[in-house]
Amino acid sequence: MGSRSRWFPAAVIVVLAVASPRAYAADGTYLAAPSASSSPSVPAIVGNALLDEVRRYACDGAALVTSPLHWKAQDFERFGAFAASLGILIATDEDTYRAIQERRSATTDDISKATTDFGAGYAWGISGALIAGGLLTKNPDMRDTGRDALEAAAFASLFTSILKPVFGRERPNQSDGQTIFHGFDNRYKSFPSGHATTAWAVASVIAMRTDGWIVPTVAYTLATMVAFDRVNDRAHFVGDVFAGAVIGLSTGRFIVGRHQREEAETKAALHVEILPIRDGIGARLTF
Repeated sequence: MGSRSRWFPAAVIVVLAVASPRAYAADGTYLAAPSASSSPSVPAIVGNALLDEVRRYACDGAALVTSPLHWKAQDFERFGAFAASLGILIATDEDTYRAIQERRSATTDDISKATTDFGAGYAWGISGALIAGGLLTKNPDMRDTGRDALEAAAFASLFTSILKPVFGRERPNQSDGQTIFHGFDNRYKSFPSGHATTAWAVASVIAMRTDGWIVPTVAYTLATMVAFDRVNDRAHFVGDVFAGAVIGLSTGRFIVGRHQREEAETKAALHVEILPIRDGIGARLTF
């Protein structure tokens, strides 16, 4: 699926989400439909909505990029554990790749055909469907799940796209299963896995935004299957899909965590309004 066909439907859904007369601002505040006497034009509504969405992405993107500057000890410990695990996986990639290929069968190929796109077109489609479903059913939680999933997938995919040519790793179907890094070579894009990145970004958002265990379990299971599919199909090594999964998971959890904190602060905010009354003034509290 080309990049244009993948992004265009999602972009249309975002426009509908933020431009709907009965929509919510980026900070979660409900925006009532404007009165007939002061109704702005449709281009103005769409323009303002898109501007708000651009600001939302800009703020989230800046916060995401600079987040390592605010890491605490446990964050560095987690990164250290990730780096050590990744190093071990890359060191053993040739062996694990051969083991998986030896066990490849028509069944694993069929599973791959059915589930691989959950790391590509299906992931973007699910995000857009959640946005559309939330708008149609007037369910802000569903809509925000889709918006967060779309945003997380976009940022995570961007990071992965930047890293691929930097590492310049050959795919196993290019290197005959050998570990070969060229570095700063746009011809080789095995590390990290883009499919695993997208699948885990969307799955992590759905899991964090959904109550219970069934939907999160299904989401993470599908994401794991996508990672396996890429190794089965000789497109990636285990180290590639592991790195992509961590990038997607971390980005999704960051985006949802940031937005949930903003929503909680908005709900908890105390507003004081000074009102004139007979023989003085009064105050009205809203929270």
